[in-house]
Amino acid sequence: MKVLLVDDDPEAISLLERLGRDGGVLTPVVVGGGHEALDRLAAGDIAVVVTAVQLFDMEGSVLLDRIRQHHPDTPVVMMTSSPSVEAAVAFLKQGADDYVIKPIKPGEPNPIEQEVFAHRVRLLFDKVRLQREVRQLKRGLASEGTPIIGNTALIQNLLRRLPMTAQTDATVLLMGESGTGKEVFARRIHELSKRSQRRFVAVNCGALSDTLLESELFGYKRGAFTDAARDTPGLVVEADGGTLFLDEIAEVSPAVQVKLLRFLQHKEYKPLGSPRTEKADIRIVAATNRELKQMVQQGVFREDLYYRLNIIPITIPPLRDRKADIPLLASFFLSVFRRQYERKATGFSAEAFARLMAHDWPGNVRELENRVQQLVVLSNDEVVRDLDVDGGEHPIPIQSEGSFRDEKKRVVAEFERDYVRRALERADDNVSEAARMAGLDRKSFWNLARRNGLHGQPRGRISAADRLARRGPPLDVDPS
Repeated sequence: MKVLLVDDDPEAISLLERLGRDGGVLTPVVVGGGHEALDRLAAGDIAVVVTAVQLFDMEGSVLLDRIRQHHPDTPVVMMTSSPSVEAAVAFLKQGADDYVIKPIKPGEPNPIEQEVFAHRVRLLFDKVRLQREVRQLKRGLASEGTPIIGNTALIQNLLRRLPMTAQTDATVLLMGESGTGKEVFARRIHELSKRSQRRFVAVNCGALSDTLLESELFGYKRGAFTDAARDTPGLVVEADGGTLFLDEIAEVSPAVQVKLLRFLQHKEYKPLGSPRTEKADIRIVAATNRELKQMVQQGVFREDLYYRLNIIPITIPPLRDRKADIPLLASFFLSVFRRQYERKATGFSAEAFARLMAHDWPGNVRELENRVQQLVVLSNDEVVRDLDVDGGEHPIPIQSEGSFRDEKKRVVAEFERDYVRRALERADDNVSEAARMAGLDRKSFWNLARRNGLHGQPRGRISAADRLARRGPPLDVDPS
């Protein structure tokens, strides 16, 4: 990516160019003044602007204003040899992304300042790269792509990986419980890839016998078996140039595993009954809800095939570990089924949301989708009020028929308490780890835990046995 350096000091320009080259990812483009900088920005390939505060043809603050007007998404770093807290605050309020000390002074080069400057610019580049990937993903989602719904840190971390993963042809192995949305992720990877204009073909490996699976994948020649009345191409031919999704890959027999291995290694296969070897250009995405590594140790899954499949492993979390996404998912499914069945339902009551949040959803997103579909079909009102969302397994007592605001406050409080408790359990009572999984800073998470009475035991030294029994350190150590 290119960094535009705006300065008319020859010594500073020389140093800035060298720092850019030494960084490896920075390609410096140098201009001397503000007007030239604006002309260069119009070319559209500049990722970051680093500008001196004092320029020969305009003030740095004026240049910053014009960049914000015409290139609002381009990060700007203001650079000065006369540091001032007041100036730094003013520039940051004006819209600068950072404010650094110029890494050179006449007659006294400072290596520490030089390294700090280079580090700050590289950090900003990392931020820009991440923002571009997220924008690319959002554009893909907006262009009739397969939607992946979720705002929790667990899902957002996966979404940030998808564009980079999609742009390669490396084999992807999607792991996760049944119903977590592995095929949805596979389709999204295909849509974000350079193969998106070709076919996405899915096959459920667990639903077919050995012979049927082999013939489905690789096709067969006339006479290859009793009912083979004509030459029939397989799914490999159908997916040529695109993506082949192998669902339930763990169910493939050892005999078919051998043929899949050869196909993954050399992109070669033989249709049943054919003496000729064929080739196909296909990207493979596989999925399983079983522990393939454990199956390798048990000798029921080939180790070499496992390593061929496990180039880019992606684990999709169960719904119970991202309960904060349930309202978003439920609302999305409601809007889909409302249009499909032409029903009145436009939302859920507080009681219905409480039921949705209380259920553990062993069938994950698929179970939630099916349940919302039932609720929409059976509801004659604009608001879904069915209190038996979880099938009566874990009823939640309705404390009152208060106002919408009171009921919403109660539901949110119940959700907060349940979410924090589960996060602490998953993190073995490690507040920092639980906060990371929740996508919150440590202090905010600790305050949530304390507010919900989950802040642990009193301070003080405890025995190893007590610590083990509590599954972690006391939670009421003030993170600030």
